[in-house]
Amino acid sequence: MNRNISKLAAVLLSILFLLPQLAFAGEINPEATKNFAQSKAMRGAKAGVCVIDLTTGEIVAGYNENTPLTPASITKLITSATAIKALTPNYRFTTEVVIDGLTDHSGTVNGNLIINAGLDPTLESRHFPEHESFIVGTIEGLKRLGIKKINGQVIVNESICPEQGVPEDWEDADVTEDFGAGVHAMNYADNQCSVIFDVSGRKAMIIDTLPHQSNLKIRNNVTVTTGRKGSWTPSASRKKNSNNLIVWGHVKRQNDPVELKTTTPDPANALTCDLTEAIVCEGIPVMNRKIKSGSYRRTVYVHQSPLLQEIASSLLFRSDNMYAEAVLRAVALHDNTFASREMALKSERSVLNAWGIDTDGQIIYDGSGLSRTNHYSPYFLASVLKAAATDSEIGLLYPTLLPVCGQEGTVKRLLKGTELEGKIALKSGSMTRVQCYAGYYPAGNPKYAVVVMANNFRCNYDALKKSIETLLLELFTTNNTTE
Repeated sequence: MNRNISKLAAVLLSILFLLPQLAFAGEINPEATKNFAQSKAMRGAKAGVCVIDLTTGEIVAGYNENTPLTPASITKLITSATAIKALTPNYRFTTEVVIDGLTDHSGTVNGNLIINAGLDPTLESRHFPEHESFIVGTIEGLKRLGIKKINGQVIVNESICPEQGVPEDWEDADVTEDFGAGVHAMNYADNQCSVIFDVSGRKAMIIDTLPHQSNLKIRNNVTVTTGRKGSWTPSASRKKNSNNLIVWGHVKRQNDPVELKTTTPDPANALTCDLTEAIVCEGIPVMNRKIKSGSYRRTVYVHQSPLLQEIASSLLFRSDNMYAEAVLRAVALHDNTFASREMALKSERSVLNAWGIDTDGQIIYDGSGLSRTNHYSPYFLASVLKAAATDSEIGLLYPTLLPVCGQEGTVKRLLKGTELEGKIALKSGSMTRVQCYAGYYPAGNPKYAVVVMANNFRCNYDALKKSIETLLLELFTTNNTTE
């Protein structure tokens, strides 16, 4: 009996000893935001910080938390959270392939092969290499139906998203970069392509594009050099939503072909070319006759994307703008029959309002954050993060989709080797003179929503990164005793 009393006393003493530490561990350093605002890196800059307690909803640390700022890619957090809420984590994009003509006894289709586009950003994407191939699935479907010949054409129906792929407020200079690929009803191979050059002679000759595009017009100003100089310096430009591409630069003469990577202005055309060629290679001629579509429809193949939660995780880890824009427009399909950007944003606001979040005064222009028109406050985004993390349907899942600092994604180097490595999950957002981070602490089992936004800073990136790391360490390292 005495031994049991001694054990109980020891437990009580241990609890009493830990109470001060537990109380201290729950505190946020209130001086951290002040120190950040007054740091050398923030001189002349606009900054905002907001940390919200997920349990109480209180702001436990803030600086200019109600000031709208340019967010860049942390906008993807709003897009992914509202999409998962509206569509469910298990939502899949669907792309349907049908024939619209009767098939005779010889297996000849007197009609067209029609692809009903479904916004899927993962179609033949290099980021989901193990997922079923759309082209392979379509060919298998044709063989399963005994189709031996198609008299008509391969046609892509993009009616669910009738607007142009690149929003007006995106910069022309961005659209040929991998991060500037537009989103379409039909997306294919990440909406990326390569221009292939033969540089074995005196002139650089364009061999083809991969994928092939029949309607892409290229002005070739690439030169071949024979001296020591001649490293490949590719450049490309085109205006938004234009099929006219200008390429220039120089390359040393060599026997091996070289490639210039850029974006695809018309992914539907690229898919049509590739799919037609693949079907013909499988011994099924496509005659490309113009045949008016009829009322008869027969399903060839229904392609489904990976789960939305997998797509959201991929786009947050890699900060994929095209994926984010496709996910945003999918939200519109939940409420409408077609998916324009404006309708998608209207549907997104409905989700935010249902969460009790006031969107007045907050400007959300796109789903990716690539436009500088986006302007909203740290408190607004922190409120979205709180709502997503505490939602009864998605709250256990959503915070786990963000990359962990010091370990993964675009924040792999942030806080590396510090006390917060592996303990805070953040999405980064950056463009010229804009650097933002937003997410959860601690990672995996969050207690706080965290938003840090810096605009118009004059220091170099390394100095800014160090200042933000210092802010986060001062805010949260006292909590590590309970982790």
